[in-house]
Amino acid sequence: MPASFDYAVVRVVPRVEREEFINVGALVFCPDHDFLAAAIELDVARLTCLFSDVDVELVREHLEALRLVCRRRRRRARRPLPPARALALLVAPRSTDPP
Repeated sequence: MPASFDYAVVRVVPRVEREEFINVGALVFCPDHDFLAAAIELDVARLTCLFSDVDVELVREHLEALRLVCRRRRRRARRPLPPARALALLVAPRSTDPP
């Protein structure tokens, strides 16, 4: 039987109030295989064209943090996070507005 995969799109959202963003990657999770990975590609030219005042280095640091969590490497952790827990920490609901 084929395994089930879930995914979440990784977005850079410099100003939430403007509701503008660019997609920079995806998180992929498979509970059957204890698998969690981040595929991220930051197009700096596109990012700075759309958001000229964005702190590119800060964005890179945050994206690298996503990669590290997916690899289950935490600086002071005694035990790595299980993939399901790591994914829960990384994803956010599409909207927090009440229905």
